[in-house]
Amino acid sequence: MTKTAVRLRLLTALCMLVFCVVGKHIYVSKKMSWSEARKYCMEHHTDLSTVHSQEEHAQLNDIRDNNSRCWIGLYRDGNILKWSDGEKATLWTGSHPIHVNKSVDNGCMVLHKNGLAETDCNKERPFLCFENCLVLVKENKTWEEAMEHCRHHHTDLASLPSESTLSHALRISKEAQTEHVWTSLRYLADSWLWVNRDAGERQAWHQEMPQCPAWSHRCGVISLEGKPWGSWNCGDKLNFICSKNTKVP
Repeated sequence: MTKTAVRLRLLTALCMLVFCVVGKHIYVSKKMSWSEARKYCMEHHTDLSTVHSQEEHAQLNDIRDNNSRCWIGLYRDGNILKWSDGEKATLWTGSHPIHVNKSVDNGCMVLHKNGLAETDCNKERPFLCFENCLVLVKENKTWEEAMEHCRHHHTDLASLPSESTLSHALRISKEAQTEHVWTSLRYLADSWLWVNRDAGERQAWHQEMPQCPAWSHRCGVISLEGKPWGSWNCGDKLNFICSKNTKVP
């Protein structure tokens, strides 16, 4: 395929609609214990919801019932807070950090308007599930091969336009078999663009990318080592992250 054909193909992709960036939080009004709620979420979605930023906390508050305290995927194991997948939890900080009200030992966390509260895991409550739409593919492919794979098996190569999407992608990339992982970021028309999103979305990643990369290094990667963003040789074969549509609850 010629360079001109590749460019036209990728520019056309800018008009494509992507239904999911990171995932979707789903409020379940049926009351269950924490362990029952997690089992339900894993059977019907991905897992109980997690909170990694003020932005996510606000999103969860928007979808839950105003009068409810909902289970999320956080529990205490001794003195350590852990997410439901066993990963040690680091609660976000900022101008309005989450505050955990501790009332029991080794309890499970509920989300409410002002933060989190720890309570008896056996108490039945409504809960929030998370439907993940980022998929790490542990196959080594060139950037274009990765894009073809994602479009055939899922939706597209993943776009990561915000800090929360980057954080989620870095978490799942811990299982990658290559040091760098392809994203849908591509240098086109003298600018770095997500090939499947609005070209106007530019965050901190834009300042970290080279403004005049060599022709071969015009594909974007993320990495767990050093700076998270980077340009890479499009012909190298790496693992990659796809996005997929979420199921309608």
